[in-house]
Amino acid sequence: MSLARFSRLLVIAATTATLPLRAQVVVPPDSALRAILQSRVDTKQTVGIVVGTLDHGRTNIYTAGSSRAVVVLSNQSISADDIGFHLLDARAPLAPPVSTKVRTEVSVAPAVLDSYVGVYQLAPNFAITITREGNSLYGQATGQPRFQLFAEAPTEFFLKDVDAQVTFEKDASGKVTRLILHQNGMNVPGQRQP
Repeated sequence: MSLARFSRLLVIAATTATLPLRAQVVVPPDSALRAILQSRVDTKQTVGIVVGTLDHGRTNIYTAGSSRAVVVLSNQSISADDIGFHLLDARAPLAPPVSTKVRTEVSVAPAVLDSYVGVYQLAPNFAITITREGNSLYGQATGQPRFQLFAEAPTEFFLKDVDAQVTFEKDASGKVTRLILHQNGMNVPGQRQP
């Protein structure tokens, strides 16, 4: 089973045979997760399994007969249907991993990088602070760790650890006025703060 699409997993497995379900919350490593899921499916004692992420996303429910159900929660814009069906029946195929665009780093002049430094407000309680160290640009979102931005064009940057990109926009005079965060199929603009 390929769980590469999920950044963080939350498993709630109910092992009672009658309703209401009693749930046990576990956050195991991937290998332990596979073993837990397989043993519960093999013994047919599982009333329900929830596999998903701790972030926002889609919810899909799959059932096989009346004694088993699987709920798949995903923070990705792609469907997780194959995972739900595969958890119910190992003969159901898993979709091949979605390949991401190959991104190539380019050099950007230090003066251009300096023009991006600042705070960009994306929501009332959420901003991204852009800083520069040497020839590198960094971003730090509210309540999150700092991440390095890699240039693929003078105004286009990407992250290596997650599938996200940042575009800087300029006004008619050439002054940087906002950034756009591209992530999970959404394009979220952030106004540069004075």
